[in-house]
Amino acid sequence: MNEQDLNIDQNESVNLKINGIPLLDDSLIAMLSALNDIAFILDSETNIILECNNKTLKSLGYQKNEIIGKHVSILHFTDNYFEELLSTFSNSNISELKEAYIQKINGDFLPVEHYLSIINLDKKLILYVLKDISKRKIVEKALIESEKRYKKISELSVDSALSSIIAPDGTYKREWAIDNFIKKLGY
Repeated sequence: MNEQDLNIDQNESVNLKINGIPLLDDSLIAMLSALNDIAFILDSETNIILECNNKTLKSLGYQKNEIIGKHVSILHFTDNYFEELLSTFSNSNISELKEAYIQKINGDFLPVEHYLSIINLDKKLILYVLKDISKRKIVEKALIESEKRYKKISELSVDSALSSIIAPDGTYKREWAIDNFIKKLGY
């Protein structure tokens, strides 16, 4: 099967048919629609996108007729990325969770964690699920910046440390000081 073999009906949703026979079962489409992550059902032989959920359309900016029937490589900035992912796919029918970037219709890249799973029905299909991790990436970047600032502060504070007390009569009394502090300030 390739993109030209598909007859795409345009109604409220895209219904893929081959020779007038629906390609996907309604219960499979309902299951896909219930997922809260970006999700696709792919043909396992050609990697053509057979179905996607509304989260996919909203997150990536596509209309259903712009993505159904296309090769999954439209999501990746290198044509062979998905094939490389498939080559690492184990015999356990589910892949490891991996981080990647996928391309939105506007050309922007979205950071995701994704995995594949085999669906064995009358025809072998691939469930391709992608979790948007853009918020996590923002937090990770902020954490790295915070760690850098903390490291600079801690390096400075170790060089200059002093402990003192105020006596009952109101006078200041130094208990101890690091040598660098004494050298820098002359105490």
